Parts: sequence; structure tokens; C-alpha cells
Amino acid sequence: MHLPKIAGGFSLPHSPPRHSRRASLRHRRQRCTVLLVAASVLVVMLLFVSLHLPSGDSLLPRGKQAASTSADPRSALQASSVTINGSQPSIRVSLATLRADPTWQQLLDPDSAVRQLSDQISLGKAYLARARDAGEKEFGDEMERGVRAAEAFLARSIAIPSQAVYKLEARAHIANMSALILQAKEMHYDIVAAMAALKEKVAKAEEKASKASAQATLASQVVSESMPKPMTCLYMRLAREWALLHPSLDTVRHPFQIHHNLPPGTPNNSRLVDTSLLHLCVFSDNVLAVSAAVNSTVLSSSDPSRLVFHVITDATSFPAFVVWFSRHPPGLASLEVRRVEGESGWLNASYAPVLRQMQEAGAKSFYFSAAAAVEGREPIKFHNPKYMALLNHLRFYLPQLFPSLHRMLFLDDDVIVQKDLSALFSLEMNGAVNGAVETCKGSFHRFHRYLNFTDTRLRGRFDPEGCAWAYGMNLFDLDGWRGANVTGTYHYWQEQNVDHSLWKLGTLPPGLLAFNGLTHAIDPSWHVLGLGYNPHLDMNAISKAAAIHWNGNQKPWLKIALPNYRSLWTKYVSFDDPWLSECGVT
Repeated sequence: MHLPKIAGGFSLPHSPPRHSRRASLRHRRQRCTVLLVAASVLVVMLLFVSLHLPSGDSLLPRGKQAASTSADPRSALQASSVTINGSQPSIRVSLATLRADPTWQQLLDPDSAVRQLSDQISLGKAYLARARDAGEKEFGDEMERGVRAAEAFLARSIAIPSQAVYKLEARAHIANMSALILQAKEMHYDIVAAMAALKEKVAKAEEKASKASAQATLASQVVSESMPKPMTCLYMRLAREWALLHPSLDTVRHPFQIHHNLPPGTPNNSRLVDTSLLHLCVFSDNVLAVSAAVNSTVLSSSDPSRLVFHVITDATSFPAFVVWFSRHPPGLASLEVRRVEGESGWLNASYAPVLRQMQEAGAKSFYFSAAAAVEGREPIKFHNPKYMALLNHLRFYLPQLFPSLHRMLFLDDDVIVQKDLSALFSLEMNGAVNGAVETCKGSFHRFHRYLNFTDTRLRGRFDPEGCAWAYGMNLFDLDGWRGANVTGTYHYWQEQNVDHSLWKLGTLPPGLLAFNGLTHAIDPSWHVLGLGYNPHLDMNAISKAAAIHWNGNQKPWLKIALPNYRSLWTKYVSFDDPWLSECGVT
């Protein structure tokens, strides 16, 4: 370009045309606008990453997170980009952009003000909780103000990472938080004191939980031992009907029997002693429970006419049983109801140790004293009087109760039968006396869980790791029982345990001793347990089981029954009886 000469030898450029200057200015403005828009987009992206990335999540691919945790965080940022997945569509963020961002760099730098203040905020929150627990309201409020101010500053600092005022304000917040943390330490809010206080709180919480658990157990035990109001109403209704029909108990033939289409001239008790039939026994004072067990067995049988039920109850419940089964006979099956008091000719205190123990003051205090149950060291369930009830111990006298029979299937009243049981009666026992489902899994339900093997009378004579089995549905070979004198063995151990030193609870421990070496394990599908306490049983196993058992306190006729199993019981209850609706039995 030609430049005109001026004095002194300098040359000045010609002034460009006016339209050329306007175009150049417009071009520069457009470039600035583009740069501002790009910068705004970058800031928005960084804010989105900082605010929407979940706490604790890594920007690294999952496969590389573990390998990068121990190394310098900066060295992990080698890939060209990462994908952040959230509720929004995936966003690919350039790692070069992240590495260049000052806020990102400070968060990665353990010596940065942002990182230091973040750590102080976390520590300050811990001391704040400790101060509140200690009742230091004034200091707690001061710590809360400091924490909130520091958090607000960190939220603002994303937009001003390079300004000098940011660094000055950061130092002020760090100094303030440092002073508060130091004050907390001087007030003995140190880690040792915090740990001690935490241990004390945990101990108090455990004590409170233990008391609550004991109270819940006691309440559950009381409920399980009590007669629900609707059931009491039903018994009173049945008793009133009995009084109208049978003014005297002696007017009813003992035992009470129900037979379907008995051939003319056949003695009423002929089916009760017919060894070609399938005999089942239930010992209970709960008429509704026994009725459900009987109904389920009859409805599940391929040939109900072969079933014979032997029900034994006490004199108090006998009228209710007679009236109920008169109204609801067991279909084609036969059924008898007997009073345990009717066996007094041989079942007395001179023969049965449990009857002698029931008459002793120590046993009465142990099982029937509320003070002993509350103040004693043993769990409340050990003091349940039902474990000394004669009906509960009749299971050890089956050969004497049924002298003409060879095999007997024992059922608890909280059992429901879902399959035909005829195959069980023909099971080969291989010389054993008791056919039962074993309950040992790992170290659970072994002999040592029920018996006191510190006692020399047991140690060396029995295997503490022996596998326990379940009552509830048991097939007994009565001939083998008589030959092995199982009842005599039971009597021996019952007398040895007069002071409750060998076992505390129920009839299973003496059963384990009496039938030791005489038990045959049957397939677990015959008898599934736990519906009275375990809400997490396999429903598939329950549906395939021949019998299901509500062992535990949450019986199906109680309000505390587990709701997911209750319908398995209620469908066998005769709710068509108007007395049930009148009494509110549901």
C-alpha cells in the first residue's frame, strides 16, 4: 500500500473507506458474541456436572474406578471424554474441559481451599450433632451458622473460582471453621469422647431394645396361652347346647363316637380297633383347631372311609367337642372323643412322673407363679404351664391308650393336612419306632440346643451333635414302641429332670432322649414347620407339603397370626355354622 510522506520521514496509512470500517467492527462483534455464547455453554455444562452428579459417583467408567482410587486422581483423567448417566439423557463431557476447570482441579487437589473447607464442613456437622446431644445449645447454634455459611460459600464459589475475593473469603471461612472445631475439641468433643458417648448410647439402645423384645415376647406368650374372646363365646354357646341336651355328663356314652353307615349288627367300637384302617390321634382342648385338622385330613384323603380319628380332650372341653362334632361330623371318616380323666384307672400319679411333678410346690411355682416368670433368669416361654399339662404328655402313652393298634399317626392340633396320607402309613421304618422330619440345619436344632450337656448324666451317653426332629406329624410303630419300652425310658428321664437341670422346655427334649436311636427320618415334604413364627417360608415348599404346622406362638386362630399363611387354615374352618358368626369368629 502506498503511504504518503510527511516531515521527518514517517509515512501514515490512508484512511480506509467508511463502509470498510463498519464491516470490520461488525465482524469483531460477531466473534465476541460467539465466544460469549460458547463460554456460557461451557459454564452451564460445568454447573450441570457439579450439581447433578450423584454424591460419591465417579466420572470414570465403572471398570476403571477401583483401579484409580489409590492413585492420584489427576492421573485417572486420561480418556478423551466420559458419559454421565442420570435421569436426563447421557451427556458426554470432555475430560480436557474438566481438567482445565479450576473448581474441578481444586476438588481433586487435597491441599486446595475447597477440599479443605469441604472436610471441615463434614467434621463440623459431626461436632454439631455431638453438641446437640450434650445440650450445648449456644455452641451448637454457632457451629450450625458456621457450617451453613461455609456451605453457601462453596455453592457460590463455582461461579467465581478465579477472583481474588474468592480466595480471601475462603480463608475467612476456613479460619472460622478451624476455630469452631478447635473450640469443640477443647469442650471435649474429641474422637475418644465421641466414641465413648456413642458406645453409651448403643448400650442404652440395646438395653431398651432388649426390654422391648422381652415385653413383646411376654405379650406374645400371654396371647398364645389365652383363649380369644370369640373362642370363649363359642365354647359357652356349645356348653349351653350341651346343658340343654345332656343335663348330666353320665348320660353320654364314653367315648363319644361318630361312624358313617356302620353295617347293622356291627359293634360301635369295631372301627376304633380295626388295624386295617388308618388311625390318627389328636390331643387338644381347642375344638376349632381340631375341627380344622380333621376337616383338612378328610378333604385331602383319597379314601376318607378308611380314616379313624381318636380325639382326647379334658373334662372341661369334652361337652364342646361332643356338640361340635355332632353338628359337623367328619364325612365318611370315623371319630371318637375321649376324656383324659377317663383313663384314671392306669394314668395316675403313681405311674406317670409328670402327674407327680404337677402336684409338687416347686413345679407349681415354676409354671404358675407370675413372679417366677418375670423375675426368673429363664425365658418366659420356659414357664408356660402347657408344658406340664397332661394332654401335652399323652403322646408318650400311645401304646397304653391304644393297646389293640399297631400304627398310629400323631397330629398336633395346629396342623393342616394338604395331601393324602395313606402312603405314609405304609412307610418302611427299618426297625425304628418314630417316623419324623428332621429339623437340623448346620448347627441349629441339634441335641445340645435342647439339652444341658454340662450334666454328667447326659455327657457321654448322647451325641450333642445328634440331629433333632419335630413333633407335629409323627408315625409311631406301637409294636416296636412296646418292645423298646419307650414309655419307661421317658419315665426315667422325666424323673431325672425333676429340678429342670437337664432341660427346661416342653416335650421334645424328653422325646429326643426316649426315641434316641429309634427315629426314622422321613422326607421333609411330609411335614413343613414354622408357619407360627417365620414369615419368610418358601411358599412353593408349603404348597407341596403333605402337612403344614403352625408351631410357634402365632397360631392361625389368633389375631397375631401371620397373615400370609392364615388362609391356609381358615379354608378348613366351618364358617357356615351360625354360632361362629354370632361369636365373631373370623
